Amino acid sequence: MRHKNVLRYKCDWPECERTFLTSSQRTVHKMVHMGIKPHACQYCDKRYPQLNKLKTHQNKHHFNQLPNTSYD
Repeated sequence: MRHKNVLRYKCDWPECERTFLTSSQRTVHKMVHMGIKPHACQYCDKRYPQLNKLKTHQNKHHFNQLPNTSYD
């Protein structure tokens, strides 16, 4: 029997108990601990370690500035 969604990859940062499905998820998570924020907002000076966090920020704070992607 194969187990799905087993969290095998534990963050090795001191006092962090987070675990992840993949090593790449763990690597992205460690960027938060290290203060690495490669994703910059083009509308303000905010930076984020994860692209989805940047997109959430832009949708919330810069909705009117985002390019229109509708095909009317």
